[in-house]
Amino acid sequence: MQGSQGESVAIFFRDWTISDKVGFTYSQTPGEDAAADLMQRLENIRQELIKENASGPHIVSIVLDGENAWEYYPNDGKEFLHALYSMLSESETIKTVTPSEYLEMFPEQQELETLFPGAWFSQNYDTWIGEDEENQAWNYLGKVRDYLAKYDVTGKREASEEAIALAEDYMYLAEGSDWFWWYGSDQDSGQDEYFDLGFRQLLKKVYESLGDEVPVFLSVPIIPPDAVEPDQYLTAASTITVDGQATTEEWSTAALYANADEAAVIQSMAISMDASNLYIQLNSDALENGFDLYLRLPNRTEYYPFMLNENGTDQIGIAASHLLRFTPDEQGSYIVENEAWKVTEIDWTVAQQGSSIEIAIPFAQLGELETGDAILIKAADPSTLEAFPQDGPAEVNLLQIGTYTSVLTIQDPEGDDDGPGTYTYPTDTAFEPQVFDINTFQVSYNDSYVLFDFTFFGPITNAWGSSIDLSLQTMDVYVDTDPGNGTGSRVLLPGRNLGLEEGYGWDVAVWAEGWYPEILAPDANTGEAMNTNTEIKILVDPATNKVTLRVPRTVFGESAPETWAYAAIVLSQDGYPSTGVWRVRDVNQNAEQWRLGGAATGNNHTRVVDMVWATGNTPDQATILSNFTPNEKTQSELSIEDFALIPMFHVQN
Repeated sequence: MQGSQGESVAIFFRDWTISDKVGFTYSQTPGEDAAADLMQRLENIRQELIKENASGPHIVSIVLDGENAWEYYPNDGKEFLHALYSMLSESETIKTVTPSEYLEMFPEQQELETLFPGAWFSQNYDTWIGEDEENQAWNYLGKVRDYLAKYDVTGKREASEEAIALAEDYMYLAEGSDWFWWYGSDQDSGQDEYFDLGFRQLLKKVYESLGDEVPVFLSVPIIPPDAVEPDQYLTAASTITVDGQATTEEWSTAALYANADEAAVIQSMAISMDASNLYIQLNSDALENGFDLYLRLPNRTEYYPFMLNENGTDQIGIAASHLLRFTPDEQGSYIVENEAWKVTEIDWTVAQQGSSIEIAIPFAQLGELETGDAILIKAADPSTLEAFPQDGPAEVNLLQIGTYTSVLTIQDPEGDDDGPGTYTYPTDTAFEPQVFDINTFQVSYNDSYVLFDFTFFGPITNAWGSSIDLSLQTMDVYVDTDPGNGTGSRVLLPGRNLGLEEGYGWDVAVWAEGWYPEILAPDANTGEAMNTNTEIKILVDPATNKVTLRVPRTVFGESAPETWAYAAIVLSQDGYPSTGVWRVRDVNQNAEQWRLGGAATGNNHTRVVDMVWATGNTPDQATILSNFTPNEKTQSELSIEDFALIPMFHVQN
């Protein structure tokens, strides 16, 4: 790597842990305690270097995403900063230095032959690339830049210097990374459609600056429209006999979309599935010339927003990846290639009797799909171009498709959503009865993923508008991949105020909630929970009160899920937690609008509302969670000696 004049470039590597502690964690910790923790971490690094006989010099770089930190600290972080700078001034082993000062002191530095690419907070770029929306945005950007290159690179087209300079300005603005930050499901601004519009407007301005016609694709939103809520949710898998009869028994558990317009061509659409096939049923008296089914499947390289017809500019209502066309004369299938519909071979089945049309599409014909993937669907009359649903696509999240091996199913007692037997819900009406009451917990897996399924006795609602439809519940799953070997951490995530019984230690923790889910592993030296930057897919099914957590198997290592030990708990999500608590709700002695009630005196009671523990197991949940001695320690002072200890369960028990 070289500078613009060929000179060497100095690189300072960000200490990920300490930097993120300052940026995102210490704001929930008393300032003196946070400063002391930072200094201890620096001292631990120094001691480790001494232990390794490492040759110096050594520097630790603390680099923040500047606008994020201080607004979340009490009093803008003054207590933390005053304490930190006092400790740094008094330290005899730690010296503060700027990068320039450091290079002046130690001009001779190691040279790197290769540099692993990565972002400031992770070892990859998956916040900006990889998801469907992100890929589509990059495709848009690439097309526009290639077009501009005809003016400012190859000179194949001509325009004034002023016009080209203005077009370049708009191009540079569109190339800013923050546009791609908000595409995809990994980041949510609450107004992603606004950023999508702004990004596409900048790209349009490139053409307008050059006096050229703006291509139609830039008027098509990259973020798909919100899916239409069905009149009836898909509640269970069903295998359909595709004969056009559409019996009530076959379709009773299907998702149903009914058309309020009695004069519309398509009166209703039903969607069902089994482990191998997607089933669609259309009800229409007017599809004399056949129908089109437009599908948007995940993880495709290209999508197309226009219908297949002579005009070529009539919009579907989604940017689709597949088209299935049925006419009285033939049955065909298409995929998107180079911004056009190209004929392909998909083996799918259609049967019609009267106004009922039944369709079966094998998942194997649609490429690699996994449990939890979402498919968007629009049906259209190719004669009138009328599409249904009108206000947005139908969306179906795939149930457990393909072959999964079931590890265990635990039936949890009904009515034990009271923690240690005394907890009561907050008084606000958002907390409907039994929303935290676990019904069943299941574990299954295939070669790629492990699935953790929670079902609840109460409803899964979205009172606070989470992008994944999960507002109230927080679910933790702790996995010991080698029970009895003494590895992992015995303390659950901060604020849970629980430990594992002796002999167990979690190696992977899955923390599932509506805004900031994570998969964590304990630090090998400190046991501290560290984000593994592994993607977790959360599938919420309000119809069956079910939440599925899809976790890549690779995060668990090579051992088999049948040999693991598990613990699983449910808490109440809280976006404004107490100091030192990771986003779960407090329990007071008396319930309040936003606080659970029924806690013992002191500060070391658990915040767990329900724990996965089979009906009839002894001791019962209330006994386990109440087995501690109350004390008044602060959250940062608490340790495993202050907590109730919970058992883990195996396949055999």
